[in-house]
Amino acid sequence: MNTGNNVDLQSDIDEYSEDIDNNKKLKKGKKRVFALYLLILICISLISFSYYWFYLKNYESTDDAFIDTHIAKVSAAIPGRVERILVEDNQYVEAGSVLVELDSRDYQNLLNQAIAAQNVALAQTPQLHSQITALEANLKQTQANVQSAKAEYQRDKDDYERYQKSHETWSQSQLSMQKAASKASAARLDAAQQAVLYNQALLDKGKAALHENTAMLEQLEVEIDKAKLQLSYTKIIAPQSGHVTQRSVELGSYIDPGRTLMSVVSNKVWITANFKETQLSDMRPGQDVEVKVDAYPQYKYSAKIDSIQRGTGPVFSMLPAENATGNYIKVVQRVPVKIIFTDPRINDAEHPLSPGMSVIPNVHIK
Repeated sequence: MNTGNNVDLQSDIDEYSEDIDNNKKLKKGKKRVFALYLLILICISLISFSYYWFYLKNYESTDDAFIDTHIAKVSAAIPGRVERILVEDNQYVEAGSVLVELDSRDYQNLLNQAIAAQNVALAQTPQLHSQITALEANLKQTQANVQSAKAEYQRDKDDYERYQKSHETWSQSQLSMQKAASKASAARLDAAQQAVLYNQALLDKGKAALHENTAMLEQLEVEIDKAKLQLSYTKIIAPQSGHVTQRSVELGSYIDPGRTLMSVVSNKVWITANFKETQLSDMRPGQDVEVKVDAYPQYKYSAKIDSIQRGTGPVFSMLPAENATGNYIKVVQRVPVKIIFTDPRINDAEHPLSPGMSVIPNVHIK
């Protein structure tokens, strides 16, 4: 009995010793795992700090950035019915190419009428010049007649006065005849002077008609230019090179001036990046930028800062903030920064960029 008890006691002692050894091994294992985790954490921290110190602190980045470009709204300058549509959606067009043609017959008729009226006025011009030349000749003739009548009147008047003062004896009939001659000369002088006034009035009227004709020619020239301009408006052209988008015009429809028919999106693109105001302290135009486009995550594009907008976004909104009224809560503002691409791959067949695409620019500030 004692031997059995001793065996059981020894067995318990061995099991207890084994449990102690297992606990020691488990603690050592946990310490090793903890040490390994701690080492990994220290390594990650060192790597992160090194990445920040040697890379991130030299860059400023934002995900509030998009592709931007010029979008031209195409509209008609005159009313008319659509006769031809020469483009389709997403088609590339060159600046100055015809997009839409309107019915031009009414505007062509207006031009023809203005040209016909101009031809009539031009035909009248030589006739008016001839009339003025003849009227000037008549005026000179009547002016010469005035001088002749004036000399004749002065002669008859002097003779009559001399006859009256003469001591010689003149019959009453002779004095009456000389008096009548003097009055007749005065009447002829007055008639000649009236003829001068009449011919002067005719000449002034002719010159006024010529001046009116000249003014009409100038007015008709303006009307012709206007008619030509309106006729040119029947061909709606592309204001810039780019791709046609949002085409809403249809063949045969009647359009009014100012209605948007389509848009032409330019291929000249840039980036509008809205950086926080706290990121701008070391940012300057000309700094290099590395750009990632969400649509092509496998590529990186080179660019540079072109300019920084003088004003935050809310300043140019329709309802800018009134910080002087009510309770004020400070909010970090964002400032638009224009970034232009320097990468030659932009907008080639494999890298087309459209306005509104999201990008992530990394500005090298140091």
